[in-house]
This record gives sequence, structure tokens and C-alpha cells, in this order.
Amino acid sequence: MPAHADDPVTDITIPATMRTTPGYGAVMSAGATGFLHLSTTPDYGLDWTTYDGITRRVEGGDGKGPYSPIEHYGADSDIVALPPDSGVGDVVLRDMATGTASTVTVPAGERYYTTLGNTVVAHGAFANDGSGSWSDTHLLRNENGTTVDRKVTGLPEGATFVLGGKGTARGFLRAIREPGTTTLQYGWVDLDTAEFTLLPQGYYGSPMVTGRHIVVRTVTGLRIYEQGKFDVPVRDLPASFVAEKIVGVVGDSLIVGRYDPAYGAKRQFAAQWRVFALPFDGSAERELVARAELDHLTVRPDGGLVIMGGSSALDFGFTAITADGTGEAHAVPLHPIAPVPMATRRLLMDNGQVGTVEYGDGRTAVYTRDLTTASPGYGPRTDRGSLQKPLQNCGDTTESFCPELVATGDGRTVYRSVTPEQEGTLSVVGKGGAFPGVQWKTGFSGAWDEDGYYGTVVRASGNLVLVSGTPSGGARELRVIDINNGAVVRKEPFAVSALWGNTLWTSSGTAVAGKLTVTAKDARTGAKLTTATVGSGCTSPTDLQAVGEWLYWKCNIAAAPYQAAGAYNLSTRTNTPLKDIGTAQLGNGVVVTNGAQATRYDVHSGTAVGQPLGGSNPALDPRTGDIAVQSNTGTRVLRAGLPAASLTSPYSVVTATADTDSTPVAWRGEWWLSEPAALWMVTVRNKATGKVVTTRAGGTATYSVATSWDGHATGGGLLPNGAYTWTLTAKPADGAGAALTKSGTVQVTGGIAVPRTRARPPGRALASYGMFSQS
Repeated sequence: MPAHADDPVTDITIPATMRTTPGYGAVMSAGATGFLHLSTTPDYGLDWTTYDGITRRVEGGDGKGPYSPIEHYGADSDIVALPPDSGVGDVVLRDMATGTASTVTVPAGERYYTTLGNTVVAHGAFANDGSGSWSDTHLLRNENGTTVDRKVTGLPEGATFVLGGKGTARGFLRAIREPGTTTLQYGWVDLDTAEFTLLPQGYYGSPMVTGRHIVVRTVTGLRIYEQGKFDVPVRDLPASFVAEKIVGVVGDSLIVGRYDPAYGAKRQFAAQWRVFALPFDGSAERELVARAELDHLTVRPDGGLVIMGGSSALDFGFTAITADGTGEAHAVPLHPIAPVPMATRRLLMDNGQVGTVEYGDGRTAVYTRDLTTASPGYGPRTDRGSLQKPLQNCGDTTESFCPELVATGDGRTVYRSVTPEQEGTLSVVGKGGAFPGVQWKTGFSGAWDEDGYYGTVVRASGNLVLVSGTPSGGARELRVIDINNGAVVRKEPFAVSALWGNTLWTSSGTAVAGKLTVTAKDARTGAKLTTATVGSGCTSPTDLQAVGEWLYWKCNIAAAPYQAAGAYNLSTRTNTPLKDIGTAQLGNGVVVTNGAQATRYDVHSGTAVGQPLGGSNPALDPRTGDIAVQSNTGTRVLRAGLPAASLTSPYSVVTATADTDSTPVAWRGEWWLSEPAALWMVTVRNKATGKVVTTRAGGTATYSVATSWDGHATGGGLLPNGAYTWTLTAKPADGAGAALTKSGTVQVTGGIAVPRTRARPPGRALASYGMFSQS
């Protein structure tokens, strides 16, 4: 096997990959002394951080989360607004610089929308025509302890407000629709005068509100106005910057964001943008932030911005973009946001490759790394794609709905899935292929049962996969699927079962005298191959696994701890009990459990010898002995190998005759292997003479060696009837240990008749023409 039991364990730690965008924290508003943000720790709430780095919880901000618009809690000042959940009633305005508070009351008939500076913005009732518009907007301020309500005026006759827009302490953007039109027009609401002013015509798209300006796109480029002054633009830029996101105007530069595909498929609220300053004087652009999230950004009273960004996931936080005394824009880190690792939901070890199902950055995807002998022991991380819908976000909050990935042993991976029509399927991903893979229908329904939704992948081995589930209107059952073509090659009533190679193992449903009978049969034909008796004190089975010459069994028992488990060797017909009854995975001579902690047990000697692994949720490659576990720092891989063992054939099916008459029946033999063989040969000899009459040979055999013989000589001629011997020899694929040797006898019939030997009478001799003569 790959390693001896006393070889040192190769211990590899693969650090967790950090999410492109940390999972906590969102900027909400910024004032002269600090900024408001969602807590950067999992305890939801509003925090205020001063520009000199002091963070404190906003009184009344516990449990508060982000809202749209971003100015829900305020904008462009040190005031934090805490509105009632109903949107009607008292809005508490906390001045985070002075520590004072005041109240503005939203009257009945109006509803809170946002707060800008010290002004609360509310709107009237929505129209009943389903347009989502409202007829009036109100500006509310606390003046000498009393709420003063001013209605916004200046709209064209009959116009209604349709959309809100960003704002500052000076005013805010609003879209309106005039009667009889479908075209939206944008205008500016001045907070001091409560007047609405339409923006000049000639722009397209949505205008952008910066700290002190309004930026619009025109057919010739960008036009920049000072807020509230739209007679003459302060700048006309000939470039339209279609590929960029306009972030703001800071000092003497236009600030833009450019999406970087290297940060993954474009998503909302993701740090996938590079931020640049483009000086108005035409000098060279400068990159300010290498990775930023630009769906949450807020303006500062000095005309600058506060965004979330940094150079990487390990250097990320709230960042100010502000101008120095010369007007040059700079990025200034304000407060760090701790990196958040991708959430590992599933692990898979397969042929020197570790696979993970991870959630983060808005998707659940499968990643693989090849293990190497050179330091650090692993290669680059490869994104293999997402799972089938609706599983593509299965790990956003919990791992329970993420399917297990199951290796077939030939490089392919399978997992349970579902079609858009809600039909249970088995997804198959080729070696090195992209997820989600191709789907084969299992015929199982989506009703919840012991197998979960749409069935469960029990085991996979080569091109055969064992699944269990419940078809619509039927009883729970087992199905064996050939993943080469999606055919269901066998159906059986449900039983605790296992699959290895082309052998289907099923357990009796109840124990007899504390023992369970497990039966091996051909997974396609159902032909019985062998049986074994396992268990101790069992009442009913709960788990069964098969690998090579080993079975793992687990059962219910009547007394505490109410479960028992063990490993059974098919070659020696001996059982090794296991005290650890945690969830287990069987390898060739080892069992890995996920009890109080992940533990590897070497069972080949007849005694379970445990080795604590640390971590949890282990994944074992039964063919190589490689183990992966989840740890606090990432994924730990132990290349422990498997116990040294000889190649054996724990069970076989060999016929006794070869009939060559008019209805010929060939001699057949199949020998199941404890481990893969590299070369094999079957030699047939005449039992009486020892002469070789034919041979059969083959290359690599993973699970079994199978051959047949028609009873003829190598050249096709008939052979004398009688006894012949066969001998199987097979060399272990790993080169360790002696070759496997098996032998037996086969009786040939229907061939050349062999005359009987009769004693010659005394004094007589056989004449040359075949008659006896007297001597």
C-alpha cells in the first residue's frame, strides 16, 4: 500500500482562503468628526468611529442593520438618525460629536424616508394607481424643540415623485413624472428653501450625487454641476467613462471605479473595483485603492468620500478619499475590517487531490488543490464552478443543505441534485471537469424523508453509484445507476447497504442472536457472491461500508451507549470492535471517525489503534489513506497512507466445469481483490501431465479479476476430457508484498474421449493393426 503503518505522517495545513469582501461592516454615513457603520463583528448594530480611531456603539443602535437608501440613518454630518420602525412618530437625532440628542416627529399621513444633515425627509401617501409614485415630499426640522414641516414645492403642475436619490446636507436628488408621460426627469431639492429645481436637459441615465456636485452623462461626455446651481456647469469632460463607475469628485480629480475580472464574476456589494483618481488637469491617473466595494459609499462634509476597500482581503477596511491642500486626492485608511474566511461546508479527498465546497462572496462553489511532495505540500487553488441550482447558495448560512461530494475512484465526482422541474437527479462531474456537471434522473421525489430531499448518494465505485430515496407514491428503495449512461441497472427494497466495485452489500434488517447477516451480490444481476456475519449485541443495522477486504458495520444495541461498531475482515473472517461510535469512514484497513474529535483507527492487526487527528468533519480517501479535516486555520491534510497488507482475494465465484459439446458452457472465474492489482494471469494445465493448455492475462484490475475459458486448447482444438487445474497469479499495484496466488480444478467435458486402460492377458501382444496376438 502507499505507506507502512510506522511511516511518519505527512502533515499539511492549507490556510483558509479569505473572502474577496469581508462579511461584516457597511459604511452608512460620514460627518466632520467620524463615520457611521455597521459593526465589523457578528454582533449586529450601529457603531460610530471617529477619524482618530475610537469606535463606540450608537445608543439605540443595537440590532440595527443596513437600509436602502444608504442615508437612512443620516448623511453628510455627525448626526445619526434613529427612526421608528413604523416610519411614523419620533425620530431621534443623535449628534455624535457633542453627545446631544433631539427629536423630530413624522406626523400621521407621512412616512420617514431619510435624514440629511439635521433635516428629516418624509413622503406622503403612495398613489393608488400602482405606479409607486407619491405626490408630496416633506422636510422636517427641530426648531426650538418643535417639529417644523415644510412641503417641497416647485414641481411642474400635476407631477409626482417617483424615485429617491442620494443627498447631502445641502439637498438631494429626486425623480419625477409629469402627467401623460413615461419619461423620468431628475431634479434637486434644496433643504434650506424646500424648492425643487429640474436639472437641465441633455443628459441620460441617472445623475450621480457627489460630496458637492452633481455629475451627469451627456452624448459628448460628462458634465459636472455644483449642487443647486445648474445654469452653468463647472466642468465638461469630453470622455463619457462608460466602462467606469463614477464614484465622486474630490478636490481636483474625478474619482472612478473600474471592475477587475480577477476578483470574480461581477456581483453587488462585492469588493471587485479598483479606484482611480483622474486629475482634471490631464495629468496621469493614479490608483487609490486596489480593491473596493462601491455599492456602499457615503459623502463627507469636506467633499470627500468614505468607502470600504484596501489592497487585499487581509488589508481591508473603511477608507476615506479626501483631498490635500493642493487639491490632490488620496486614500486614507480609517478603520480595519477583519478578513473573513470562506466557509468550508464539505471536504473530499480523492487520488491526491483535496476538494472543498465553500461559501463566500455570494456563491457556493467547489475548489480543488493537488497535493504535492514539495513544500508547502499543495498546489494552486482551482475554482471548479458552482453546484446545480438551487444548490448554488446552499452554504450561505448552514452546511446542512449542501450535498456531500462522493468520489467514484476513477477521477469523477457525484452528488445529489435536482432539476428545474424539481426532479431528483444525480450530478456527475468528469475528472478535472467543471461543476455543476451532467445530471442523470434518479426517479426520487422531493418529499422529505430519511434520505433528505431527492434522495441520497450512498456510495460510488467506478461507473456504478448506489443511491437511496423514495419514488413518488412508492416505498423507500435502493437504486444502482451506471453513470456512463444514466441507466438504473438495479432496484431493490431499501436496506442498510454498501457498494464496492461491482459488489452490492446489503444487511439483514434485524439481528439474530445479536448478529447481522450481510450479503454480497452482483450489483447488476443480483447474483449472490458471499455472506458474512457481523455485529455484537445488535438489534438492527445503521451503517454498512465496504472497501477491499474490509466491512465497516454499525448497529443499534439495547443498552447504553445504544450503538456498537466494528471492522470485519473478509479474508480472515475476523471482527475488530470499535469503541468510537461517531460517524465513520472506512478505508483499506483503517477507520476514520468524527466523534468528540476526528480520529484515525488502524484495524488491520485485529485491535483498533487510534490516532487523534484534531479538527473535525474528516474526509478519507479509502484508496490512498489521505485524510483531510477542518481546523481553525483552514484544512489540515494528513498523508498517513494505509497499513501494509498483502494482496488477497477475500471472496470469489469460480465454476467447476467447461463443457465443449453442442451446447457449450464456458468455465468462468471472478476473484475480488483486497487492493488493486497491476498484472494478472490465469494458467490452465492438464492435471495428469502438468502441460499448459491455455493462459489468460490482463493489466490493471481495481476491484476484481474476471476471465473465462471455453475448454479448448490455445489454438482452438479440442482437449481430452478430464481434470485440469487453474492458477491465478496477480501482482499488487503498489509493488508491496507478495503476489496473490489462487488455484483450483476444472472438469472438461464434451472434448476428446479418453479410452480406458485395460490389462493385457498373459502371453498376448497387440498386433500392429490393433488386434491382440498370442506371445
